[in-house]
Amino acid sequence: MNGLQGSLEKEQLFSLLSYLKLTTSTGRLEVIYGSETASIYIHNGEVVHAESGVLQGEYAVKRISGWAGGRFQFHAGEISPKSSISDTLEGLALAVAVAIDEKRSNDDFGIDLDRVVRLASNNMGEVTLSGDDLMLLPKLGGTISLRQVGQELGWAEARLRSVVASLDARQMLEAVNVNQQRRNATNSGTAPSTPTIDPRFTADLRQSYSKSVGPAAEYIFDDVCNDLKINPASLPAAQFSDFLRALAGAVDDNTARNRFVQALTELRAKYRI
Repeated sequence: MNGLQGSLEKEQLFSLLSYLKLTTSTGRLEVIYGSETASIYIHNGEVVHAESGVLQGEYAVKRISGWAGGRFQFHAGEISPKSSISDTLEGLALAVAVAIDEKRSNDDFGIDLDRVVRLASNNMGEVTLSGDDLMLLPKLGGTISLRQVGQELGWAEARLRSVVASLDARQMLEAVNVNQQRRNATNSGTAPSTPTIDPRFTADLRQSYSKSVGPAAEYIFDDVCNDLKINPASLPAAQFSDFLRALAGAVDDNTARNRFVQALTELRAKYRI
């Protein structure tokens, strides 16, 4: 196992840790990203300690999982100097996924995809438009968010961010007054739009939940939706983290919960959520 090394692409960390768990490995996973170096210690396949600079435990894993790439090497047989993580790999993966989602909600990585925008009216002069620009711009009618437009186009979030960043840099987008939109919606008797999660994700999530939990899954799923007062076909992005926590927390059986968390991790990678 000492020969295990290579490049680590973004979002592949937990795939690598899953492989080490499958092989019940023990040792230190060294991850190098630019000038930063981090270590994750594994004992019989489970993560027991992690450190990245001054960060340790779950905080270190969250930092490493946020790196855009890097290199890794597994040093078999190295024993952890301490234990800072007691959760299972699946539980750790869920905690990291929720943290990433909350970070997106807080700062959206510098690109606010929850804005409602339209083509800027003061855009003058000649501009060069890419194919993606020509696909996105006609859909910016000032009624739904950029995130919802990206979902309609079936784009991965990274692609949407890249196009929006380019349009922002050229000052081609202008924000719609959301407060005015709300007042207009109230006067007309209609509700303003809110950012939602891709309904294809929630449909697949429901199937995965049933496969992981068993016959009771449908009842649990519906109960969670009722408790949170949400429609899974239009799951508000603001309630996404609470929804996932409630689904996982409603499963008493550890094996079933771990199956669901693993399926959830794969789904989030598939839809880049």
